[in-house]
Amino acid sequence: MKLDGQYFSNDYNKYIYFNNIKTWENYIKSIDFSINMRIHGTIIALKNGTPAVIIPHGSRTKEMADLFKIPQLPFEKFIQDDYNIKRIYEEADFDPMNKAYPKLLENYREFLKEHNIICSEKNA
Repeated sequence: MKLDGQYFSNDYNKYIYFNNIKTWENYIKSIDFSINMRIHGTIIALKNGTPAVIIPHGSRTKEMADLFKIPQLPFEKFIQDDYNIKRIYEEADFDPMNKAYPKLLENYREFLKEHNIICSEKNA
């Protein structure tokens, strides 16, 4: 995948900006697959049932993706000529993330409980 303007552009009409979560969630539900360099975009996609892969751009993003077992594609691989969206989707392995989720959720709920933080089931 080349970074020659074919994929990245200064034409701001090609970008979408969201200033509220509901609009963002509604949009992300309408697409089939999401590739992000930011953890927030990846999580909003996954939360709304859209498969997502993250291309970590820094150590904090990578650490969060590692913790939640989110499928990752190193930037070095992303820029290879033979990478395309179909290949990224086909190589994404969601099993580790799906297997880790119940325990991570349980740990989160236990943390909230231990610290007397009330959170509805919907949000936790």
